[in-house]
Amino acid sequence: VEALYMEMGSIHELQLQQEEDAVDTYNRLLEVQPASLAALDALERIHRSRESWQDCVDTLEARAKAIVDSDEHVGVLLTIASLWSTEMEDPDGATSAFERVLELQPQHEQAFTQLESLHRQAERWDALVDAYVGRIEEAHDAATKVPLLVAVAQIQEEHLGDPEQAFAALQVAWEEDFTNETTVAELERLAENTGEWNELLQSANAMLKEGIEDESAKIALCLSCARWYGDKLGHPEYAIPYYQQ
Repeated sequence: VEALYMEMGSIHELQLQQEEDAVDTYNRLLEVQPASLAALDALERIHRSRESWQDCVDTLEARAKAIVDSDEHVGVLLTIASLWSTEMEDPDGATSAFERVLELQPQHEQAFTQLESLHRQAERWDALVDAYVGRIEEAHDAATKVPLLVAVAQIQEEHLGDPEQAFAALQVAWEEDFTNETTVAELERLAENTGEWNELLQSANAMLKEGIEDESAKIALCLSCARWYGDKLGHPEYAIPYYQQ
């Protein structure tokens, strides 16, 4: 069946120069065999030659559904994103393609960077937080996680008006790296605004009780606790055990 339709389409397209009839023929083949890459190739070729960019995107979307290989699938989605940004002059239209790339390959740098930029430009703050969280969940080291968590906290506070969630994000960042002075400073600022000192100290004491192998991290944590008790809460006597540790 595929060979017959392709031969008919080729006659219309190449010999008779009847592109509309060729398109109809290839589309009829896709109704029978939606995964016919030969028909999809032919349709993409015609739509590109006619600069019918929406039809071209629709054809590539059908190709994406037909592809099993992850790398090839990603390549098609990036092509779709490129068409939205260039030929169709609608960069935000590429959002869905980039999101699907990250579903397939969560660490894909280009897709993440482009999606981050699109969400910021469109002020889709909840979606941007979701993108950051997805990235954090796939990260395996503090150097990657901490800047993302700080970015989440900034969005929660400045754009979503939720200082409690901002504090929670910063607390996770701090627990990833007690020695990061920027994170500590931001955490202290939010703790003063939200009054979350007790929660913060409870978390710190729990981690000290469990034991912290990294000596520099333990020292940084103890010094932070001592400073909070002495400078922020007015109980310098409670700071003594932390200095002793």
